[in-house]
Amino acid sequence: MKKNILFILPLFFITILHVAAQEKDSSKTKLSLTVNKKALNFIAMGDWGRNGEYKQKEVADQMGITAKTLNTDFFIATGDNFYPSGVASTQDHRWIDSYENIYTAHSLQQNWYVVLGNHDYKGNVQAEIDYTKVDRRWNMPARYYFKKLPLNGDTTQQVLLVFIDTTPLIDEYYKGADHADVKTQDTAQQRKWLEAVLSDPSPNIK
Repeated sequence: MKKNILFILPLFFITILHVAAQEKDSSKTKLSLTVNKKALNFIAMGDWGRNGEYKQKEVADQMGITAKTLNTDFFIATGDNFYPSGVASTQDHRWIDSYENIYTAHSLQQNWYVVLGNHDYKGNVQAEIDYTKVDRRWNMPARYYFKKLPLNGDTTQQVLLVFIDTTPLIDEYYKGADHADVKTQDTAQQRKWLEAVLSDPSPNIK
């Protein structure tokens, strides 16, 4: 079995996971996408929950165009999902202002796999987990989790996506009251879980 592992943790960037070839003309630079129908195509982004501001809506519109071109399989949100201080509940207006009303393109309605960032820890972390039961595309079953996905429909060729909760692993977040929830987390347990996930072979291994 070919083993592919991708760790998902809070990062501070927006990127499209695919190769973009640049083509220059006399007036401006154009970007084109090379589509591989056998590839696992996805878009990963972080630092995105901006209530539509700071070009969030413009980036979302371009994501919709790119996702349609690539026939994107899923999306990964790498943390800091809601600025400045997470969400208060599953009914918080930020779900509408920063998510539902922003990522509206038909091509963006696939699964979103989400992890927490330090700004999410300033709010109600459990609400982001619970939203998994509210919105079909939002997937955060726990603070850390994993997904195994087949490549090109072949379950013996899998990608292991490991979604890590890194905020409790950073010492500075224990110093202030605005990240108080980190003190409730057992980081040793998360490390043991990670070791178990990485050592667990696919049931289809040959």
